[in-house]
Amino acid sequence: MEKDVIALRKEKIFTFFKQNPSLISYVLLFLILLLTVFLRSQFIDNLVDPTTGNYISLELDSTIYLKYARSIVEHGTLFDVDPERYVPLGAPVRDIGIFTSYFIAYLYKFLHLFIPSITLEYVDIIYPIIAIVIMTIFFFLILRRIFDYRIALLSCLLINLLPPFLFRSISSDHDILVMMLFMIAFYFYIVSLHSKKLFNIVSFGLLSGVFTFLSRFTGGAANILLGLFGLTVLFSFIINNFKDKYLYSYLAWVFSFSFLVFIFNLNGGLSGYINSITTLPAYFGLLVILIYLLFFKYDVFKLHKFKVYTSLKEKFPIGLTTIFISGFLSCILGLLFFGPNFFLHKFTGIFNLLFHNFSLNRIDVTVAENKRTYVIDWISQFGWFYFLAFFSGVLALFYALVKKLNMRKLLTTSFSLFFFFFIFSSYAENAFFNGQNFISKLALYGSVILFSSLILYLYFNSFYKKLEDYTLISEVRYEFLLILTWVLFMTFAATGGIRLLFEFSPVTAIAASYFIFYLFDYLWTIKLDILKYALVVLLILILFSPFSFFPGFVHTYFQSSYGQLNYIGPGYNRQWQMAGEWVRNSTPSGSVFAHWWDYGYWVQEGFQRPTMLDGGNFYGWWNYLMAREVLTAQNLTQPFKYLYTHNASYLLIISDDIGKYPAYSLIGSDERLDRNSYLPSFGLDPTNSKETRNSTLLFYRGSFGLDEDFIYKGKVYPTGSAGIAGIILPFSKLGEENTTSFTVGQPKAILVSGSTQIELSLKCVYIDKLYTFANYTYEGCFRIIPVFSGDQSNKFGAGMFISRKVVNSLLTKLFLFNEHSDNYELVYDDSTSIPLAVYNGRQIGPLKIWKIHYPKNLTLTDKEKEYYLRGDYPDKNLQLLKT
Repeated sequence: MEKDVIALRKEKIFTFFKQNPSLISYVLLFLILLLTVFLRSQFIDNLVDPTTGNYISLELDSTIYLKYARSIVEHGTLFDVDPERYVPLGAPVRDIGIFTSYFIAYLYKFLHLFIPSITLEYVDIIYPIIAIVIMTIFFFLILRRIFDYRIALLSCLLINLLPPFLFRSISSDHDILVMMLFMIAFYFYIVSLHSKKLFNIVSFGLLSGVFTFLSRFTGGAANILLGLFGLTVLFSFIINNFKDKYLYSYLAWVFSFSFLVFIFNLNGGLSGYINSITTLPAYFGLLVILIYLLFFKYDVFKLHKFKVYTSLKEKFPIGLTTIFISGFLSCILGLLFFGPNFFLHKFTGIFNLLFHNFSLNRIDVTVAENKRTYVIDWISQFGWFYFLAFFSGVLALFYALVKKLNMRKLLTTSFSLFFFFFIFSSYAENAFFNGQNFISKLALYGSVILFSSLILYLYFNSFYKKLEDYTLISEVRYEFLLILTWVLFMTFAATGGIRLLFEFSPVTAIAASYFIFYLFDYLWTIKLDILKYALVVLLILILFSPFSFFPGFVHTYFQSSYGQLNYIGPGYNRQWQMAGEWVRNSTPSGSVFAHWWDYGYWVQEGFQRPTMLDGGNFYGWWNYLMAREVLTAQNLTQPFKYLYTHNASYLLIISDDIGKYPAYSLIGSDERLDRNSYLPSFGLDPTNSKETRNSTLLFYRGSFGLDEDFIYKGKVYPTGSAGIAGIILPFSKLGEENTTSFTVGQPKAILVSGSTQIELSLKCVYIDKLYTFANYTYEGCFRIIPVFSGDQSNKFGAGMFISRKVVNSLLTKLFLFNEHSDNYELVYDDSTSIPLAVYNGRQIGPLKIWKIHYPKNLTLTDKEKEYYLRGDYPDKNLQLLKT
């Protein structure tokens, strides 16, 4: 009897869930959200500054949003100009995505009503968790409407675990808020497309436009929506798939967005969006719709009376005709308002966008997130299994789009070849397909030309000869077309820079999830049960296997994310925190700090001091001057006029600037790249070090490609093909502890060029102090660096080679050689606790601050002040921004 009751209850429960599948999906979604919150809460306790007791932002850029959120809470609004940035001109506040600051400020005010003890700093830390929860919910709702709850759930799980998405989704920078608003805008657009009543179509379209505006007000990634919706409309016209309600949805969306852009003059107003390559499709799509409604749908100008008009409608596809007319009209308007260069600029921009042939200026190219990506980078970030699932998912999505067509096999095969060659033409920098050589470009351009030609042939062939196929083309699902356009748009964009892997991640999750359930449904149709169940189990293991010998990629992502998040800490770390405490207590309020631009937000927020430069990079000219006139200055007096113009009181240099030397020396170079160099590390090689009768010869192995042509005994050793492979450093009395008792011999560099190897005597070596030698053949130096590994240490374990280009720079003299100067008073130095050293394989080093004492007779002419403040280069012919 009891067994029957239990069985009956089980049956009722099973029946209930079977009849309410959405309930299961919401329960699983809730569990995914719990997992998301759990993972992203692991590191919160690490984000506390012990010198203040306050929570601090995770990374650099998010610091500025916390600063402005505090201003909004205290004053109710933001000032137009921030005087603490870019002294003495200040920084225009509205030019950055300040909606993030408003969001944080008003989220704090809302939570403060219920939790009076909560702080703004804590809200700044947890806002990304709230944003990603909301984003995930809307991501789920979008995909459930277009596909089903299975694909939606797996996509949500993946996006919350993917490594490329992880870091930027936990930072209180603007990225995760942009993505949240992006998904909300996307969802309302889909709801508008699915609505039947005109009121709902327009209302949800307007809402989508509002959230698109908010997303764009937050960050530039929202331009993806403008390009995506615009391109989808154009594709729908090409395949004759434009229903009236789709057009009304689009018109409502673009109207509300444009109206808000016009009212708030966002990014210079509508003209900036019409001129941008990524957002131009949105407004060209608007023009296409208006031309269609005026000329074809309603024939406002009564053109049906003309034979040419009737013949045009009969002999050409209406959608394609509309696009051609719109294009012709755009050309006329562009020629009238912008001139002939407008078309060249647009064509070049579109070409670069599609074929990832980007031209970055010197400042852009030195930013890590602008690094060009290759397929191997995707694989290293996502893993092979996931990459293959994504790649296969894109093909499956395309097949699903064309599966009703008679030519589906030919189309899918040709698309597969096109997509394969487009992606793999840039497999790796040193691979056969490196994106730059002839075979790579042949594969890339050839695949595009062949696929485009085939599409055009089949399209016109179906219109003129096979009307049944043409009719079937127009019946593809608009939402499917929208999703596939999104996937392809982001795939092509992600080949351009590593910074786009965050925005790329959602579409990879969609494609991979779609393929997994496409494969699952196919396997489930196998009639042989043993094989069916075995393959299904294998598919589940590929996803979720916890076994170390065969880990599933979902399990691997979780383990990796959990491990990272437990130990992650703020970029404004203990070293910066201690320096910040000293600055706040020991320097006058309002003292201006000079440093490389990366650290500006930390100095402004943590040190509470104004700066000359920061990550906004509003004045590229100032970055050039900081690089050339200060950090790579060839004497200690050169920086004075530039620093004095900006009222700088203190100069800050940290060991990170050693690794950044290639970046700012490139930015600070002239057209001949006169300053461009780097500071390579060399490691002690005990096997090649040896004892002689009177000394010990230490041999350091490393690699330094010459940063300029070197002439020795009439022979030229050219840049790029010759380099320093080792350093020989002679000592006597090496066994004694006190380094000051050592007799240091002149170091020699081993120069290698082809089969030639020669020894060059160096100008100097730095150990405990600088040792210089009168006679030398190469004006370079070697700086000894201690090595610490576990409990072991070696004060001579490594070294740094300093080339002729670098040896006289300000960074070398003040920071590396500790040169004394009456004009630069060293007031803060944490070398005793954090020496310049190699610690467990990682280079560490001090943070130093100098008080600047300007010469009493220092004066600047008006022309000099203009030179140091103007926002461009004095000689345009130098083209110093070009790479």
